[in-house]
Amino acid sequence: MSSREYQLRNLGTAANKALDDRQKKALMTQVDQDFKRILTLHNELMRAINSDAPIDYHFISDASAEINKRSTRLQSNLWLRQTDEEKPASAKSISDSSKIRFSVIKLCTYIKEFVTNPIIETPGTVDAKYLARAKSDLASVVNLSGLIRKQADQIPK
Repeated sequence: MSSREYQLRNLGTAANKALDDRQKKALMTQVDQDFKRILTLHNELMRAINSDAPIDYHFISDASAEINKRSTRLQSNLWLRQTDEEKPASAKSISDSSKIRFSVIKLCTYIKEFVTNPIIETPGTVDAKYLARAKSDLASVVNLSGLIRKQADQIPK
């Protein structure tokens, strides 16, 4: 009788474990897709900024919005949100196109620093200094990409 009670109480445990494995796999797939897309957008932004053609502010706005969305999701999925004490100072407003160009370059630098962080490059690395740096870089990506998107939307195209 107690064996049957135990089975009934734990009836969903095997199903929950399988669900957890499916959720983990889906989460890993999403993190991988977000990571790759951020890198692709990073490369496209660098090409756009380094070309001799005029800046396409619509593209800058769209790319910044997508980077913001995906980096925010990475913060949640990888548990890289900063606490209130760790938060960087908020970025200052960008006023003209030359400053947007500089800010996009700075955004790309933050992205590069994040993806080359040993915590990200070599999973399993445990170092509080690298973890704090990864959190800071990703928070900077989120903040600056949001600011760039807002400012690029305000410039007449």
